[in-house]
Amino acid sequence: MQKLTNCVFFDTDCLSSFLKIDREDIFLKLIKGKIVIPDNVYSELLQHDKLSVKIDKLLQEEKVETMSLYLDDMTFNYYQEMTSPKSKKIIGAGEAEAIALCKANNGILASNNIRDVSFYVKKYEIKHVTTADILYEAIQEGIINSEEANAIWKLMINKRIMLPSQSFDDYFDNQTSL
Repeated sequence: MQKLTNCVFFDTDCLSSFLKIDREDIFLKLIKGKIVIPDNVYSELLQHDKLSVKIDKLLQEEKVETMSLYLDDMTFNYYQEMTSPKSKKIIGAGEAEAIALCKANNGILASNNIRDVSFYVKKYEIKHVTTADILYEAIQEGIINSEEANAIWKLMINKRIMLPSQSFDDYFDNQTSL
């Protein structure tokens, strides 16, 4: 996986997987570039009291920033393509905004919704990471160890975060056996 040094645009699912278990420190230590929360993602987070407090604190401390789409910008055209009823594949507003901003800013998309985003990730040739990728890279960088990654994974599953395997080790084993 590439080092996370560009702007990383988080979708709600990936960001909340860390916020729900109080481990935002992992991506804050790992990502060397800007951490961007698209406006639609921010709005989704505001619907959850605990998450809204956490994200507002990160914004106030200038550890993350929000970004908007503008109607007269090419970014909005990308967004509209993904959310219009005439689209080949319609996706949610948060995912679409994150992808559009990634495309326009040569950023990295952080999203666990592989099924929803993969069509546009390929089409727009953008870099994409998941919670699992972030945990793996955090191990590589010495931020956490593999035991911590498994414990974090279990906490996420206990918080009903949808992950592709029952443990981080199982996920990693399945990836390396392909």
